[in-house]
This record gives sequence, C-alpha cells and structure tokens, in this order.
Amino acid sequence: GSLESDPEIPLWLPPLWTLPEGLPRPRFVAVPRGIAAGVALALAPFGAAGLLRRVTGVTLESASGAGIAGVGELTDHTVQVLNRMSGERSESEVFPQSLAFDCLPQIGTLEPDGETSEELRLRSVLRRLLRAPELPIELTRVRIPTLGGSLAAVHAELARPVDADEAARLWKEQSGIALLGDDELPTPRGSLGHDDAAVGRVRAAGGR
Repeated sequence: GSLESDPEIPLWLPPLWTLPEGLPRPRFVAVPRGIAAGVALALAPFGAAGLLRRVTGVTLESASGAGIAGVGELTDHTVQVLNRMSGERSESEVFPQSLAFDCLPQIGTLEPDGETSEELRLRSVLRRLLRAPELPIELTRVRIPTLGGSLAAVHAELARPVDADEAARLWKEQSGIALLGDDELPTPRGSLGHDDAAVGRVRAAGGR
C-alpha cells in the first residue's frame, strides 16, 4: 500500500505539516506525490478558514506518474504512430491501453463501486493533508499523453460566497501557491521545474 495512506506515518508537505504539535519528530514521514500536493495546497487556505464543504475534481496526469516505464512506453508508442509502424493499437504493458495521442480515464484498478484504487487513495491523502476526514471528495483521474507535469480542474463548494479578490488574498497568504494572471494558463508543461502549485482560470461556479 501507499505510505501516503498509512495513518501511522505523518505526511510532510510544506506548509501543510500534519504532525500534531507536542509529539516527538517521527523517524519516517511520507511525501505526497505531485497531484495530491498541488490540489491540497490550492484547497488548504479555504479549509483553514472553515469554508470547504465539498470538492469535485478531474485530474489530468502525465505518463511520468507511472514512473520511467510509463514515460518509455508513451515515447515508444508515439514514435510508432508517427512512423506508422503499426496499423493497429500498440500493445500496452504499463497503461490499460496505449496512451499515445489518447487520454485514459482510469488510473489504478477498478473497484466494485466504479471508482479506481488511485482515486480512493488520492481522496484519503487529500483528507489527511486538509485535516478533514469527513470532507466529501469526488475525483476522476485521467492519464494524458504528456511526459511530465499534471493539471487538475477542481470545483470547491464553500460555506459562503467568496469573490475572486478574497480567494486571491487567501492564496497569496499561503506559501507554495503561484497565483497566475488572467493572461496566464496553468499547464502541465508550464509546471515543470517549479515547486509551487500554479493556480489559474479561477471563476465562480454557475452558468448564465
């Protein structure tokens, strides 16, 4: 199982340190992986203000989330398609099927209720990082044909209306967040080489 989900092992994510005050420093800590860290950092200011009521999200995650084998398979299959070396779908050993020029809405193994093992794991890790064990979180994790970086589209239901200015203030008061301007897009490629979670395309919910 993942160390991130082990309740006996504290999670370490500056500035979200989950070890209760007054306890001795643990011998081991777990560091949450990229998408969990980014989503948790973006949601944390609202959780700390007691505003979070429900979270729904879709993650778009690169081949590197499956390790070097995933990156190698995507690279090989992409070359095959570009060179037209194979008229049929390339056989996949890492992903449920070939990721080249495609998106796969399944990360992890399917569970009886239709969620995947990795969606359940991410929910558990986010609840731990946000110190909200009962927070309703619905996630769909999608593998996309990029080599590195990840993106998440997250809808947070809050306890009261929060306008863009207040949201920006909450994010700016917390380290680990890069709030992008209106002319900047958060992208997987743009996240490479940066430690901060980039937040952009912020808007209130509701159609017109």
